[in-house]
Amino acid sequence: MAIGKLLESDPRRLGPYRLTGVLGRGGMGEVFLGRDRRGRPVAVKRMRPSLMHAREARRRFAREVTAARTVDSPLVAKVLDAAPEADQPWLATEYVPGIALSEAVETYGPLPEEYVRAVGRQLTDALAAIHRAGLVHRDFKPSNVLLSAAGPRVLDFGLARHLHASTFTTSQEFLGTPAFAAPEQWDAANITPAADVFSLASTLVFALRKRAPFEAEDMWRVMYAIRFEEPDLSGLPVHWADLAGDCLAKEPRHRPSLREVAAALDDFPSAAEAVVLPDGLAALLPAPAGPRPRGLSRRRVLRAGAGVALGAGVAGLASGDRRPGPEVWSYGTLGVVHQILLADTTLYAVDDRGCVYALDARTGELYWFRRVTHGGARPWLGMLPGADPGLYVTGDRLHALYSTTGEERWSVGITAVGTPAVSPRAVCCVARDTDGRNQDELALVDPYTGEQITLNRAGPAQGLVGERGSFTAPAVADDGTIVLGRRGGTVHGIELVKRGIDLADARAEKILRLPGHARFSPAAPLVTQGIAYFGTATKGGLVAVDVRSMQDIWARRLGLDGETWSTPALGDRRDRHGLVYATGSASVHAVDRSTGEPAWNYYPGSPTPGSPVVANDVLYVLTRRGELIAMDAREGGPPLARRAYAPFGGGPVPAPVAAHGLVHFATADRVLRAVPQARARAT
Repeated sequence: MAIGKLLESDPRRLGPYRLTGVLGRGGMGEVFLGRDRRGRPVAVKRMRPSLMHAREARRRFAREVTAARTVDSPLVAKVLDAAPEADQPWLATEYVPGIALSEAVETYGPLPEEYVRAVGRQLTDALAAIHRAGLVHRDFKPSNVLLSAAGPRVLDFGLARHLHASTFTTSQEFLGTPAFAAPEQWDAANITPAADVFSLASTLVFALRKRAPFEAEDMWRVMYAIRFEEPDLSGLPVHWADLAGDCLAKEPRHRPSLREVAAALDDFPSAAEAVVLPDGLAALLPAPAGPRPRGLSRRRVLRAGAGVALGAGVAGLASGDRRPGPEVWSYGTLGVVHQILLADTTLYAVDDRGCVYALDARTGELYWFRRVTHGGARPWLGMLPGADPGLYVTGDRLHALYSTTGEERWSVGITAVGTPAVSPRAVCCVARDTDGRNQDELALVDPYTGEQITLNRAGPAQGLVGERGSFTAPAVADDGTIVLGRRGGTVHGIELVKRGIDLADARAEKILRLPGHARFSPAAPLVTQGIAYFGTATKGGLVAVDVRSMQDIWARRLGLDGETWSTPALGDRRDRHGLVYATGSASVHAVDRSTGEPAWNYYPGSPTPGSPVVANDVLYVLTRRGELIAMDAREGGPPLARRAYAPFGGGPVPAPVAAHGLVHFATADRVLRAVPQARARAT
């Protein structure tokens, strides 16, 4: 971003900040480069002098200050100081050198697809943080995205409003920037987070081809096109056109959530070659803008699925090595890994020695390694994408780690079993008692402070205590509802409302007792779009429950009495087959999501205790014998590919994950591996 000279009419100081240059001027404000008392650079925004006596403009500036202070995200410029009530209202934020996305595209042309994917993935996290703060940005556009070597930053909260705030406008007032605004913004009413999803898609389309999906000669023709015409998505790769088309739906309820957008971007095919930015832009942005933990060189070239891992081992660990042939990379671990999670380009793993690893999912390079307190309880991971601390580890204690560095933010003395479920309101886990009562209970902890949350003893959920092994692992629905099963066929759905730091009410605990389902499998249910899919050990099958109305939808017997089931899985975003997939003790099944009607089943001849994963119409499952099996997700049938490794012992078998054209999995010989994804059968 070019720094201009101060005009004679510009101030030389705002508050405690000495101004040295001009970063930009807009219709509502001016942004200056300033220095604090220690000489550190800051960005200082003031209201335009011509608007200082306009009451509505001052109210809007004050709202911007409040909104910017509310959002807690490294992808949003941090507020340092502000004086919205001063004679010259001003706002000081951290200064991040960079270039606006609009300027980058106008100057250097369309940006490489993989670079836009990485930027877009971080922008979903930024918008998610804004929405968690109860805000809608309402003016998300290329000029409000700053590209920097440290990743993108979202700017300008001048139009941001609280989700539940009343909107008062005149009939001529428009909220947003025409070419990037959602249809409902032209009515200036009922604006929800879905409006930001629409604007995000428009912005990414612009970055990819230097044209917005809706363009016309004037604002009113743009308005007409946005409200009544289909978007122009010509020239985009198919997967980008599919995602953008969904995000640009006219009706807000038909657009995907940010979580679904992030998952789609995670699953986009990776570039086969290094991404090369135009020379002038590469000089400004020496590092691609994908989310990348500390420890990577700022000048490292973004690679996806090809190249050489540089290896960043720690004492006692084998460094990542890029093997020729069918394996893309492998990485030796201290213990046997029993869980893998994937967040954008970072792979997280935990082993039976209590070691947590963060690696580049594309190359196997180690970002960081940490050993947590580990005794009798096996550690498991949970994630809150786009937030800090972001990574949670159960075991003899519950730990919160910064996902980018592995540093510990807090830990509490809760001995948890199974995987935790994490929402912006609480970290939820099933905890073992420590006083010899041989009981389990649902434990809730504030994800940011580590304060234990006590359910209101007068509330309906205060009695979530049972005999050891009574509960499934919990899951969190898209609306934040905690969902878990209990012995006796009881399904609990708990919606939390925080009452202070350490107290919460279960605003609406819903309970369903399923006839004939006395015991659930211990794995967490799959919860998506308000439907929970549980494995049942008593009748060896699956049951689907609508957690909003607490009504059972269908139950399907698939295996034998006593057979345990992993957490079911869905296809990726491009899946059009409407199936849900599950593994029993020694079988793999696909059933119709709506009816439970079996589509196909497969018996691999070896126990299959881990969950499957589906990508690009191919299902992958890891067996206890140590085989990674790939099958056509649409029709099952004989395997497309098999890879044999060392067999697992009696511990858990980790579920594989798939993204960036790779399948990531762990083997019993203490190695994390990545191999190319298989191709589904031609139809």
